[in-house]
Amino acid sequence: MADKREKREAREAREAGETQPEQPAPAARTFDVVSFIISYEAGELDSDEVIDGFQHLIDMGIVWQLQGSYQRAAMSLLESDLCTIPGVAVRKRAN
Repeated sequence: MADKREKREAREAREAGETQPEQPAPAARTFDVVSFIISYEAGELDSDEVIDGFQHLIDMGIVWQLQGSYQRAAMSLLESDLCTIPGVAVRKRAN
């Protein structure tokens, strides 16, 4: 019943030239840095999870505040083109 009412109200608003308020985007799954680090240190992640996790750390800029082993791992992933720096074009390697 409420669904029909909402549709009718939306149609009437469109016909009257009123704009509908924007619906909020679905909440993106948040990245839990601490859980990632704990799982990474415990060796519980597969290679895709490690790459995804490091990409999040790079995107957030957090990796550069962590201990050196994380920075070196991030640099290795960046140099292998498995991760990217946001806003920087990926270079193409010669075969």
